Amino acid sequence: MQKSEPLFDLIKSLTKSEKRFFKIYSSRHVIGNENNYVKLFDAINQQPIYNETALLQRFKTQKFAKRLSVAKTYLYELILKSMNACHASRSLETQIADWLGQARFLLEKGLYQQSLKWVNKAKKAALEREKTALLPQIVELHKQIIDLLAYQQYPTQILRAIYDAECQTLEQLVNKNEYWLLQAKLYAFYNDKGMMRNPSDVDQLAGVFNSPLLKDEKQALSHAALISFYRIYATYFFIARDFKNCYQYSQKLVQTIESRPDLRNDNQFLYVQSVNNLLNMTTAPEKAAERQTYLQELALMLTNESLKHNEPLQIKLFEAYYYHQITGCISTGRFFEGEYLIAQLEEGLQRWYNKIDAMGQTMLCFYGFHLCFGCERFAEAYRFLVRILAMPPHVVRDDIYCFSRILSLLAAYELGTPKYLKNVCNKPINIWCKGNAATSSKVWWCNFYGKWYTQTPSLIFKACCTTYTNSYSNCKPTILKAKP
Repeated sequence: MQKSEPLFDLIKSLTKSEKRFFKIYSSRHVIGNENNYVKLFDAINQQPIYNETALLQRFKTQKFAKRLSVAKTYLYELILKSMNACHASRSLETQIADWLGQARFLLEKGLYQQSLKWVNKAKKAALEREKTALLPQIVELHKQIIDLLAYQQYPTQILRAIYDAECQTLEQLVNKNEYWLLQAKLYAFYNDKGMMRNPSDVDQLAGVFNSPLLKDEKQALSHAALISFYRIYATYFFIARDFKNCYQYSQKLVQTIESRPDLRNDNQFLYVQSVNNLLNMTTAPEKAAERQTYLQELALMLTNESLKHNEPLQIKLFEAYYYHQITGCISTGRFFEGEYLIAQLEEGLQRWYNKIDAMGQTMLCFYGFHLCFGCERFAEAYRFLVRILAMPPHVVRDDIYCFSRILSLLAAYELGTPKYLKNVCNKPINIWCKGNAATSSKVWWCNFYGKWYTQTPSLIFKACCTTYTNSYSNCKPTILKAKP
């Protein structure tokens, strides 16, 4: 795998409008008639794969090429500065930082009342949008101004109110942090153990659910803490395979996020993630209307121009929307109604190549196969499986990898091409017959092979499989029950 190049990755992540903004910004902030940094930017942007040798050759007559690493570092930082300016209006944190900077400038000039106006503006915005992490520094600046004013026009009750407000803020921060720790412990358990399998797994989570914070919703002192409360319960019931309760808490989680549209806009990724989890719980026919409502919401977000700049969000939207659209068609047998999704899925996989994690790619390809197969588009179905089987086995779930091997037989058989049948029979034998370990996946494959071989009338398939009979017989005797 090629080593990652941060500058290349950053440039490739920019939208067209962001690239245009960078060039305008650069022309205003770089001294000189010729902006070599824009030239370097364009050269890297034109490369499909980062190639430093090509860059050195292209700019061999330029002085900056002799210290290319320095030029790259400067360009990287210049891009980040330009993007900070480009997106300043989108981030409340940036706006608050600017207001506090103006307040400090006025403070240094002795214009205390003017400074106080900007502090109050920052405090009001932070309180309204629950930016509690920013409040301590805002309050500290407010106290500094009061001190410089020698506490004039500040009676005791006002000073007490400022003190109480800061104490409340600190309490909310601690409360939010404690919920985060409980949530982190739960996710750590899931990443290590997966779904609960025995009573001892429940005991391991006792430390999480014995916390007084999980007694009821009233223990959550802020909107963010309440979201963590519902996330913890939804995740727990999912791990415990209690999908009825998981649905209820997933629904409460989404509704809580939706209750504050202003705060939802600050973390759209969390909203999409929560909707995705809720959709996993709405496969039953009686929940079809709710499922369709949230699929439409995801579709609107996919086409929302104001969200296009957020690449991780776009990737998550793509994964969630197409996964649930396709699985919905499969579960109801409406394959041909979802046929139009195949081209869109392919386009998205090409666009986000190497940016979707291995599990995301695996599941999209796996269900992409099902949709294509149901639409009798067998060549495309086969190609989706080839993508899964080309991945290193350790990054693909064992059950998915095993079923993909089996399903590749079905696709190859439908294609009617002997070379495909020989290929798909050969690979699992070469992989599994090297050792004698009888895993559940091997049992699945070998039993399936025996039934397929004895029941399939295709002479082509039998001729292909007969070649490898002896290889199968080297596996443990308990694996193969049906022999040719």
